[in-house]
Amino acid sequence: MQNKEINIESINQALSDWNGIIESYITSVFKMIESDIFIQIKTEYKLQKSDKSELGFNVFKLISDFYYRENFHRDIIYDFLNPQGSHKEGNKYLMLFLDMLNINYSFFQNAIVEKEYLIENGRRIDTLITDNTTMKAIIIENKMNNASDMDRQLPDYYNYVRNLGYEIMSIVYIPLSNNKVPDRTNWKECERISIKECLNIIPAFSNNKKRNLCNNWLKSCINSSDNIDCISGLRQYVKLIKYLNINNMDNIILEKFYKNIKIGENLDTAISIRNMLNELPTFLAARVQDRYMSNYSPFVKIWRYKDSDTVFEGFTLNGDNQYYKLDVWCNENGYDLYFWNPQNDQEDIKSVFRNFESLIDFYPKDNILNKVYLHLSLYEEEKLYNIIDILLKELSTKKSEQ
Repeated sequence: MQNKEINIESINQALSDWNGIIESYITSVFKMIESDIFIQIKTEYKLQKSDKSELGFNVFKLISDFYYRENFHRDIIYDFLNPQGSHKEGNKYLMLFLDMLNINYSFFQNAIVEKEYLIENGRRIDTLITDNTTMKAIIIENKMNNASDMDRQLPDYYNYVRNLGYEIMSIVYIPLSNNKVPDRTNWKECERISIKECLNIIPAFSNNKKRNLCNNWLKSCINSSDNIDCISGLRQYVKLIKYLNINNMDNIILEKFYKNIKIGENLDTAISIRNMLNELPTFLAARVQDRYMSNYSPFVKIWRYKDSDTVFEGFTLNGDNQYYKLDVWCNENGYDLYFWNPQNDQEDIKSVFRNFESLIDFYPKDNILNKVYLHLSLYEEEKLYNIIDILLKELSTKKSEQ
């Protein structure tokens, strides 16, 4: 059979084209993840996840059918603001609310707090605070259940109360998170200007240190309370608000992500990143195994369990059941190292290897003494290798001393 002449130029061109495709692909990946919008989404996502915690025992969670109702938060806030409220603390909580708004106490020494205050067209102001001596007023609109604004809602409230002869000191608009603002559709220009001067958008909670109901009012109420029932109720209410806020922000962040992955090739790029992250643990474990494939002594073998766990196995000492393994579990967050004795759950690893430099930062996992643990981040690969190198030397030395 006659050999065909190999076209070197064609092969080189094909390799060049393929390298170009790979480089273009990698460039598109980094272009997306380094864009301002995705950096913002990533930052918000990490911040939310760092704050996320279980609600635990909470009376309000037990009555979850109620806290989803629109009037649930209004009724709680109203009762604490009301000097005649069931808390029996007088106007203490109202004055702390004025502190949050930077309003002088003297304007509301004779305050009347009303909920569902009826105005024209059958509309109701969630909470209205008035003082008929000073003729000052505060309007509170609660949007913690993310209800939409009615058409011209705030201007109608503002104009009605003004026409009663009150000076409006503040319109307090309370969304659950800091992402919601009043709907200004159909507002007159003069209303935009007038309402802007007294409008305070105060989210129920915010983790960006801006003024919010939890940190700037409810916590002050807790600290100043003399009634143990009020303290307990307020604490649980603050926890509930944070719980609802974090879950709400999760959806907001995912909405931003959803909108942006639909742009151009972002979806394909995002899927590729996800797939590469899924394959990363196997890749990391293979790197560890390859590095020590010919240098794992005094362990008797090195192998991989479930692809992502590189196992150094078979180091023994002369005592009964003194058999040891090092597991290096790899994941997208880095490396989880376990040095342990699988044959003796009563052994104290730290005691047996008390002078080992390599194990100085390890600690018993879940207080199990026969297994010590250390986590290293993805950026600490060299530290990982250094620890393993030292451990192999120290184990060899201990073996030779027997």
